[in-house]
Amino acid sequence: DWDLAQLGPDFLKEGIQFIQMASQKKNPFFLYYAPTANHFQRNLNGDYAVPAFLHGEPIRGASKYTDGQEGGEREDMVLENDVAFGALIQKLKETEDPRRPGNKLIENTLIIFTSDNGPNVGDNEGINQESGNLRGKKAKLWEGGHRVPFVLYWNGIFENGQINPNLLSLTDLFSSFARIVGDDLQPAEAQDSLDCLDYWKDPAKTDQRARYFFCHLGPPYENDGVAIRKMSKKVIIKGGLA
Repeated sequence: DWDLAQLGPDFLKEGIQFIQMASQKKNPFFLYYAPTANHFQRNLNGDYAVPAFLHGEPIRGASKYTDGQEGGEREDMVLENDVAFGALIQKLKETEDPRRPGNKLIENTLIIFTSDNGPNVGDNEGINQESGNLRGKKAKLWEGGHRVPFVLYWNGIFENGQINPNLLSLTDLFSSFARIVGDDLQPAEAQDSLDCLDYWKDPAKTDQRARYFFCHLGPPYENDGVAIRKMSKKVIIKGGLA
């Protein structure tokens, strides 16, 4: 009875239930929501496992490009993610905050939308439409392999649609979150994580800290390499640390 297309609906159901459960307590909560849609979610025949509906919204065959043309199965799965994310935000808007009577959870919740890597399609070192016309793809040190969407919303702090030019690694979330909740990290903790909270709050503030990227994966990638980046400049050394 296993139906791969129902993973998205099941994940969303669990996510909404978790928010509801958390709203019954006065403790802060953390929800890590990692849907599998548009991440190689295919049936044995190679077709994308797209649900017909999600949260009452049509998904299969419902996606469209900005010019009105119909999308395909992969675009349907992007739509699935969009509907799921919207449903979670709507739940936060509707749910009372037990720690702040008269307010909704959305008013005191930090929301982040991001991804883990660039698309696994296109050319290894060329310009790819799938990567937003950046060079390279997943598992490569070029921008197309590592530059991903990162959207923040926090009522009263991040809500004006600003674009922040500073560099951020997902490993930086550890130190940044620790500061938000008032946890003083010890010197041996999160050594590959930088606190970016000040740069989030003030996009005009320039983060000049140099960042190091090391990518070492086995076959079929065979892409040993190291990169050093400071602001808008990046040097890539093929052969890595050999």
